[in-house]
Amino acid sequence: MVTGISELESASNALGAALDEYLDACFATPNPKITSKTESVVCVPNSNSHEFIAQEYPRATFFEAQIQRAKAAIGEAINSSSVTAPMKVLPTEVLTRIFRLAIGTEPCTLNLWPVKTQYLVSLTHVCAHWRRIIVGTPLFWTHIDATPHIYNSERLQDRSRTFLERAGSSPLELHISTPYPTNEYWEATGLNEFFIPLIPRIQSLDLDVRMEYTGSYDACASAISFASSVLSKCFGTSCLPETLSQASLRMSICNHIGHLFIESAEAGPGDNQLLLEAPETP
Repeated sequence: MVTGISELESASNALGAALDEYLDACFATPNPKITSKTESVVCVPNSNSHEFIAQEYPRATFFEAQIQRAKAAIGEAINSSSVTAPMKVLPTEVLTRIFRLAIGTEPCTLNLWPVKTQYLVSLTHVCAHWRRIIVGTPLFWTHIDATPHIYNSERLQDRSRTFLERAGSSPLELHISTPYPTNEYWEATGLNEFFIPLIPRIQSLDLDVRMEYTGSYDACASAISFASSVLSKCFGTSCLPETLSQASLRMSICNHIGHLFIESAEAGPGDNQLLLEAPETP
């Protein structure tokens, strides 16, 4: 290692001296038309050396590429050093635990505009080592955010597909968030098409129906109907009791009616009832 460092130091000094000499040689042939108007001296070939100096440009480009390769190698060495990057030597299990703690501090929000970079995605951009750990750990990708807008957003669809692919066959945490009033068509098509195939894998369901400005429009009845539809599908015939262990519902839009009571769809509609069409237990 000492020999390698000594050779690197010697080569670095020689390269610095050679670059200084090369730069001086490049600036040795001025352009009279330019130097007569400015103090700058530019490397422009005269009639006798035109061909030789023209050939020097691609060589300079090659030298530049070599320098970039050297910088990349030096950067990799820095990242691998236990002195400058102590996290590099931590076991994968410890790094995974740290990443889980960091990801767990992020509030769960899902917006179309602007694009919000998640902590998880940001961590994959730190270095190749972190990216390999995070991308290769299905547990990091099991939390799936969904919204009725997914039907109309390629970005959200691509994001969800990426998470599902990296989650593998692991049980999922599904978070459905929707504002009211919203577009019923999106709810009936895109959202259903997205989450119904996932129902057998859902371990945790978090349904959040929040209120946006509604003016004089009372969106509570429509929101209850939407929540009933989602929960009925999740608790339907595709549901696996041994997989689904937790479900939560937040409906800030209906705070004025107090508590909601879960009833069978056969009970008939009511102002404070959440009707579910779920199969009977044998």
